[in-house]
Amino acid sequence: MKHELCKYSELESFDAYLASLSSPIDSFLEEHILESQFYRIVVEGREIGFFATHHGSLLTQFHLVAGESRYGQEVLADILGQNQLRMAFVPTCDEFFLSHALDKYVNLKKQALFFIDSKQPIKLKGNSLKAAYRPAEQSDVSTIQAISGNFVDDLVRRVSRHEIHVGHLNGEIIAIGLIIKSQLWANQASIGMFTHEAYRRQGIGAQTVLYLKHVCHNCDMRPLAGCRYNNTKSQMTLQAAGMVTMTRLLRFTF
Repeated sequence: MKHELCKYSELESFDAYLASLSSPIDSFLEEHILESQFYRIVVEGREIGFFATHHGSLLTQFHLVAGESRYGQEVLADILGQNQLRMAFVPTCDEFFLSHALDKYVNLKKQALFFIDSKQPIKLKGNSLKAAYRPAEQSDVSTIQAISGNFVDDLVRRVSRHEIHVGHLNGEIIAIGLIIKSQLWANQASIGMFTHEAYRRQGIGAQTVLYLKHVCHNCDMRPLAGCRYNNTKSQMTLQAAGMVTMTRLLRFTF
């Protein structure tokens, strides 16, 4: 068995892996996957699967084709041993990876929640403030930074790519929204929001999520979202806007 460095786009089995997931993943995990080094698993000249590592220490992918999955425990043990990997990010929507990580783990941490749109009609409380929304402009950059700190990475580029939106009330920016298109799935995008500290607990966060969902639907994109597992406030805001959590991201230590 050999491990050959490659690009994910060169893998014969990558599309089958994507199709095997029971629900989508958000941009946080997707970015870790895209930043990873991929390795083709080869036996007698045949690709039987692949794995990927992030910064040489975090396993982000492990997949075998259906006909070879019976060797999963043996292959994973070999991967962990040869590469001295001690941690893995595993979404619960990846049954194959999850099952094999459970065979080997020493410790498990619940890292994040992933959300999809319930597509149910949502009516916000009548006493909520009513913000207006628009795509962000370069002239908004300094205000966005002042309000949200480092919430948005590479802000100037994201504004130029129309990934940032702002909510305003009486001429003041009070909310920031993100829409990041998936690079792995067509017609999917991760959404995120930040509310000015002075306007929290007044329904602005849920309004922002509803606006971002509306933009996605108008562009024929499926909105996804994620938050840290212990971020109860973000979870409640997403749920108030009709997002439901189907998937967890787990951090395994081996």
